[in-house]
Amino acid sequence: MNYEPLSLNPHPRRDDQALRLLQNILSPLVGADYYFGTGEIYPNLAQSWDVSPDARVYTFHLFQNVSWHDGVKFTSADVAWTINEIIDKAGVLVRYFTDVEKIETPDEYTVRITLKTPNSGFLYQVGGYSAPLILPKHLYEGTDWNTNPYNQEPVGTGPFKFVEWIRGDHITMEAYDGYHLGRPYLDRVIVRAPVIETLGMTMLRAGEIHYYGTSIYAADALALQDDPRFDFHVLNTRTMIKIMFNMRREPLGDLRVRNAICHAINISDLNYRLGLGITNAAAGQWFEDDWAFNPDAKQPEYDPEKAEELLDEAGYPRDPVTGVRFETSVGTFISTVQSPIKIIVKEYLKEVGIECSIWEMSYPEYWERTSPPNLDFDICSQGGNTPDPVEWGKHVSSPPVGLLNYGGFPEFYPEEQARIDELMLLGQSVMDTEERAVHYREVQQILADTMPRINLWEEASAQLTSSEFGNTPESIDALGPGYLPWSYVHTFWKLGSEVSPATVMDTIETVEDELADLEAQGYNVTAAMKKLSDARDAYDEEDYVAAHTLANAAVDLAIPPARTPYELYALVVVVVIIVVGVAAYFYKKRKR
Repeated sequence: MNYEPLSLNPHPRRDDQALRLLQNILSPLVGADYYFGTGEIYPNLAQSWDVSPDARVYTFHLFQNVSWHDGVKFTSADVAWTINEIIDKAGVLVRYFTDVEKIETPDEYTVRITLKTPNSGFLYQVGGYSAPLILPKHLYEGTDWNTNPYNQEPVGTGPFKFVEWIRGDHITMEAYDGYHLGRPYLDRVIVRAPVIETLGMTMLRAGEIHYYGTSIYAADALALQDDPRFDFHVLNTRTMIKIMFNMRREPLGDLRVRNAICHAINISDLNYRLGLGITNAAAGQWFEDDWAFNPDAKQPEYDPEKAEELLDEAGYPRDPVTGVRFETSVGTFISTVQSPIKIIVKEYLKEVGIECSIWEMSYPEYWERTSPPNLDFDICSQGGNTPDPVEWGKHVSSPPVGLLNYGGFPEFYPEEQARIDELMLLGQSVMDTEERAVHYREVQQILADTMPRINLWEEASAQLTSSEFGNTPESIDALGPGYLPWSYVHTFWKLGSEVSPATVMDTIETVEDELADLEAQGYNVTAAMKKLSDARDAYDEEDYVAAHTLANAAVDLAIPPARTPYELYALVVVVVIIVVGVAAYFYKKRKR
């Protein structure tokens, strides 16, 4: 972690570092593939779910063998209480539930959520990067969730249970033997905090840590991508890195000034300087490879002369002595991705006569400063993960949901905001992507015409992990039941056992190839293939010892091809010829 959490309750305030840790201790209803583009939704607390044809009623069928880490049985009452608490106390994820009409719990293992309007992307909202993690009702009900002592020592239903928090040093988790999806492979996870990126890289090189669970400077990661001690990954985070204007602060309320600032920033150059070819420069208002992308909703291109022309036109000429047109500030939170933005933006704006001061702070402090009611910023950086456009609502919809409110967009463009709200509802009310795309593309055009923010690049995060571990969170092999973007539920130590998931699958695939070769030679492999199928079933059930044993036994069941009558006749003839030849040899020898 690059900063230490203030609390281990994910709901009262935004804290990404706490969230990443808590995805191993607490659990959501489902988990959605956020990074790899499969579109899959995986079981977590819910083993299955039903969606009504109009996408208004979501029924979750819960696993019946789930218990909290203190031994208390988990039920649908925990789910309903957590969601209602988020709504009643305006938790940071209230945006996901503002459209909830009612929550019902017909029995201990069923939760039915009815929405006021259709929402085809609701599963992505409750299962994605910020998936609402369910709290234990029996430990929180009737307390202040801001000061509850379990905020410091959480009790969850996840694959790991909390052990200790040594402030300023580390947080320890241990495998939960009673985890309903199967005990995790790792016995213990120690999360060091706070660890800044430069120290994190030093510790990674020295083997003091095995995984730096946040973005690494591209240059640092690329320098080690061929080092056999590490596995190098580029994770498509589906995050648009951007800077947002506070239009309440003069002169940023003037569209000409905002367009001028965009003209002044060389987005392609900035992208290369920070991403070194790993990231993609923003091509517009949405992800260029996505079905909802509008290629016509472009941002002003890099053109410093045009920037100066617009600033003159807006009434902000250069001071004849200093050359400065006006002063502003750019802020970011401390992050390998975000921190450099302010420095480079300051360089670009200085070229057109805009003087910038810069500031940064930890993410929780940054969130508090830039959010209502404070809104204390001129220009600030933002991220935001959005695997499905419905999740985009947290950025563009009206208060209390949309982050555009932070910059004053609804005040300056009330008609456009009303139209965006209408389009976002239309987009989530249908299932067909082409029909949805029409609405989302119009939203992108409105943003291009009003420029409340500047999209800089589509983030791809460079990650390094110790090659001793497999199925780490940024690997596509981590997908499966229980998956969350920052969970170690499927992570294993490669040196720990010959029956690790990776080695067992290698064995299964090797045996499969060997049986295919034997079959081509005429062997009967029916029984062998049945045994191999049993091995795959055992693998899917995460019984890797059995899978390993069954796979190795399969080859011995391959039966050599039986001889045909003609082959037997030929064999007899050959034997007779050999016998006659040998007899003739000894007969001649005796006559001599």
